[in-house]
Amino acid sequence: MRILLPVLAAAALMSASPLPVPLGAQTKPSDPGSWRQWGGPTRNFMVPSTGLAEQWPAAGPPVLWSRPLGPGHSAILVGDGRLYTMCRAGNGRAKQGPWEAEETVVAMDAASGKTLWEHKYPSRREDFSFGAGPHSTPLLVGDRLFTIGTNKQMFAFDKKTGRILWSHDLIKEFNSPELLIRPVVKTGYGCSPIAYRDTLICSV
Repeated sequence: MRILLPVLAAAALMSASPLPVPLGAQTKPSDPGSWRQWGGPTRNFMVPSTGLAEQWPAAGPPVLWSRPLGPGHSAILVGDGRLYTMCRAGNGRAKQGPWEAEETVVAMDAASGKTLWEHKYPSRREDFSFGAGPHSTPLLVGDRLFTIGTNKQMFAFDKKTGRILWSHDLIKEFNSPELLIRPVVKTGYGCSPIAYRDTLICSV
């Protein structure tokens, strides 16, 4: 597997252990039950599903289960009967928090909402005036889950067990700036990784 890290006009390649399946095979447009990356099966927020209801009942759709999650902007991924997302413990309704200096990657059972595994790691609080991070959406590829947190910590997990397969700190390893001076990027990292063939692509 290769990880492609665009740095301004340059690109850095880094070797890692091979994936069990090619990265580009992580999702198929013909699989409407999966949502394995930002934007869905074809990254255009559309699925080829048919027979969908044109309107909800007056009382809304039936609730099968619900559970609280911490604040964050990560979308929820769906694959093989499981849900995956990232969040941060704290007060999601208050503009100034308080928020914990820690992020969580969580896998849940889609039928019940039960936590199957979770991984917590330290994550500095940045300027969360417009909402707390994490801001990035994870990526499901084969048996792996890839995430990038607010402070540019990147992880590859075994999606079934939550075991960390490898990780990278984009700031320490690639001299990526912690934050830029423009207000729109003081909130921390927000780019979602994407897959192309045997390459994982993310912005640095």
